[in-house]
Amino acid sequence: MQLKSPDSPDDLRLLAGWLAEKENHQWLDFGDGRQVVSLEWLKMAMQRGTCAIRLFTADHDDRPIGVTALTNINIHFRTANYWVILGDKAYARRGYASRATEAMLTIGFSELGLRAIHTWCVDENPSVGVAERVGFRPMGRQRQCHYIDGRPHDRLWFDLLASEHKRRSPMADASTLREQVADVFLRSLNLDVPSPDTDLFETGLLDSLAFVELLVGIEREFSVTTSVEDLEVDNFRSIARIAEFVAARMASV
Repeated sequence: MQLKSPDSPDDLRLLAGWLAEKENHQWLDFGDGRQVVSLEWLKMAMQRGTCAIRLFTADHDDRPIGVTALTNINIHFRTANYWVILGDKAYARRGYASRATEAMLTIGFSELGLRAIHTWCVDENPSVGVAERVGFRPMGRQRQCHYIDGRPHDRLWFDLLASEHKRRSPMADASTLREQVADVFLRSLNLDVPSPDTDLFETGLLDSLAFVELLVGIEREFSVTTSVEDLEVDNFRSIARIAEFVAARMASV
């Protein structure tokens, strides 16, 4: 997965198209109740410097599948708001939104020098889970302030400090890592493992040939290397064990 600026006309049109879709914009608010924004509005927001927008791609592919953004960037107070949209729903439930969020938070804290980033999610939005997985902390509930199809919803507010994000990096949380490992099995081995604790060897899902392909996929996905000393069966017995192994390797790097 990579982040890229929406510099080309095609990128901007794709972004505007996603934001025009009700299943996406119903969860957003760009100020004064504005939920649908034009191509021109997006260009002006980026030019003013109060908005940093990045498209994120699928793994091993440069085709954008979603957008992640920091808005209302305040250089004086070093704060910003955050939101993310998975434009291509075929990639749902694969951890892409969480990974894109982690990458964008790193840009906000490391490159823009922000001290605090805030986000809010409508109470029924799956993005609540993304916020929790990447370390955002609950701040409170703003009640019945967001309307979808004439029905009132609450907004759940979260924040994250630069110091808190630094303690997490470069580690992703265990749940996100397990999702990413499961995705490696799906893409590299065409295997949909029933659960993170399924014994891959006892069930016959992982044999010697598949094990080699798995190692290649793990190294490519997480930018880690494995040595002969790492090749213990228990490290790769289940998705949960593999996620723990990857976390340890990422920490050592």
